[in-house]
Amino acid sequence: MNTTLYLTALPPFDFHQAVTGHGWYQLGPFSYDADAAELAWPQRLSSGASVRVRLSGSTVYEPEPWVQAEVESMHALDADQRRELADAVAWMVNAERDLRPFYALAAGDPGYAKAIAQAQGRFLRSATLFEDFVKVICTTNTTWSQTKGMVRALIAGWGEQTPWEEALCFPTPAALAAASEPELRTRGRLGYRAPYVLELAQRVASGELDLEAFRQPGLPTSELRQRLLRIKGIGPYAAASLLTLLGHFDHLAVDSWTRKLVIPRYFPGRSDVSDAEIAAFYAGWRPYQQLAYWFYDWNSDA
Repeated sequence: MNTTLYLTALPPFDFHQAVTGHGWYQLGPFSYDADAAELAWPQRLSSGASVRVRLSGSTVYEPEPWVQAEVESMHALDADQRRELADAVAWMVNAERDLRPFYALAAGDPGYAKAIAQAQGRFLRSATLFEDFVKVICTTNTTWSQTKGMVRALIAGWGEQTPWEEALCFPTPAALAAASEPELRTRGRLGYRAPYVLELAQRVASGELDLEAFRQPGLPTSELRQRLLRIKGIGPYAAASLLTLLGHFDHLAVDSWTRKLVIPRYFPGRSDVSDAEIAAFYAGWRPYQQLAYWFYDWNSDA
């Protein structure tokens, strides 16, 4: 059965930029066809049914932004399943994110001309917070190619089968909770991250940890960050990454790559710049510090 879901998005919106704003589109179970500007993935619904989704959307040049999901399923989707999918898609592409205040702050700086013109500023998210939490843990203290390998291994080892032989959904909390730590270390290629992913999966599967609580609107960033840091395996870097995915952009994640880009541009000739100085430099961008760093055109002559 095929179902088409049609959503609107807050302008300005560009589907390609919304999907490729960071590297998540390169991680399974996503696949992205850049030529067709189409994102695809298999997804397990809360009812237990599996679907395959192909997502496309408008360009920045279209006056009325839209997102369209072509959904393949074995049976007709009921109203609740359609609503669940529509809500998930809107969340994943940040369809309701209003970036106009950020663009207004950036308007006077030519280094942001590209970001404004192309409607950059959105970060693709996974269908579930559990998937995003696991993927963020897989980015810690490693290379991007190794991160992709870890995610592939988790899906191959514990991903849920679907009616489509080649398509596996991202592992459920219950599936990873039933794995052993040695299995996750080796077969899952997680290394030292294995006990962290295992504990996270066990806590979520048992109901002890409700990840949906992290979506609570109005929760101050400082409080949310402290809650994230109380989860084993979530350190300052991972917490900053999750804050960004959760739409809290007022905490700048300063790491070695940040220093490599920011110091030569804004602190030329200095080798003693502290992380606190870098954070203070971006304070004027509040509450969009992370967007101001991430979407600056570092290759420009601005």
